[in-house]
Amino acid sequence: MDRWTEEMEAELEKMTHAYRKKIHKEPRGDIARQLSETFLKIWIRFAVDLGREDMRLTPWQWDVSSYRGKKEFIMKEDFSFDDVGEVILDCKKDRYQALRADFYVWKKHTHFRVYFELESSRTGSTVTTRRWLVYDAPLKDADLNEMWEKMKGGVLAWYGSLSTGEDGSLWDFVDSHYPEIKDGEH
Repeated sequence: MDRWTEEMEAELEKMTHAYRKKIHKEPRGDIARQLSETFLKIWIRFAVDLGREDMRLTPWQWDVSSYRGKKEFIMKEDFSFDDVGEVILDCKKDRYQALRADFYVWKKHTHFRVYFELESSRTGSTVTTRRWLVYDAPLKDADLNEMWEKMKGGVLAWYGSLSTGEDGSLWDFVDSHYPEIKDGEH
């Protein structure tokens, strides 16, 4: 697991430097593309390295990227990232767990946020979840370097949780590192 952690940290660090140069005047599509690429790289690690066939990516990985072989994907140039409202990496095999990013309008400004969402209880077909905020900012003030730094620890905790089948370490991490989002909060 140490090698995987080092490789994932190196990938996230590489993305941080690459993304710093990519934001344009209208950043929504650029940010949606970068979030999709980041979530895709995490999906590859979880689905391939851990054999987690229950991992799902929205928008679907085959819509936003093309497979090149050896765990390498390239983002499609003809996909309209401007139309993406949310990017989600989730699994539902045992309990629902997700890393989510969405765009929303608050006080006439478009924002984006990244958060973990974890199933806290289930009664029949009703699932109750709790959410912890990783990053939230107006698009005009987006700092993806800060977002990657805040997200990295949670992703590594999630990997550890999925590799052992015990979700206690993920719950402990999100609860101690991120503020919980209460219903009705932006």
